[in-house]
This record gives sequence, C-alpha cells and structure tokens, in this order.
Amino acid sequence: MTEQKAKLEATLAEDQEDRLEVKYPAPVKEADKLNILIYGPEKSGKTTLANYLAQEHQRAVVRLDQLFDWCLKRGSQLAEEAQKYLDERQEELQV
Repeated sequence: MTEQKAKLEATLAEDQEDRLEVKYPAPVKEADKLNILIYGPEKSGKTTLANYLAQEHQRAVVRLDQLFDWCLKRGSQLAEEAQKYLDERQEELQV
C-alpha cells in the first residue's frame, strides 16, 4: 500500500511540476513576425507584457496615445476627427 502511495505522490509531483513550468513556443521567423495589440483593463499587466515581448523579440512598444499624438502632430484628418469626438465625450462627462 505504501509503495502505491509513493508512486501516486511521485506522479502527482511530476504533474504539478509540469504545470508550473512555462513552455514557450518555437521562435518565429523574422518574415513571419506580426505586430500585436494588447488590450485589457487598467493594472492588468499590459505594459509589463508588452515590454517583455518587445525585449524578447527585439521589437518596439508603441502606446496608442503615442500613436494618436504622432498622427495629430502630422495633421491626420482621422486623428483630428477622433480628437473632436473625444473632446465632445469629455464635455458630456463634465455636464
């Protein structure tokens, strides 16, 4: 009985160890790499994840607010319309 118990405990320990080990996928070829968008609630680790991925895969992190500001500075019509929409929503919130 104790032999069976020991085997069972060893099996459970191996299973637990497998679950704790982080398994990463194989590296992606440079030509196959894509950009990603990380979306989620505040304080959920989006920036931490983005910075980790950027460092691991030698990519840059571009925040949407940075991209929006960049488009506004260059006179993008879409960015100006978006800014107008955001300003109107902000006025509604203040009322």
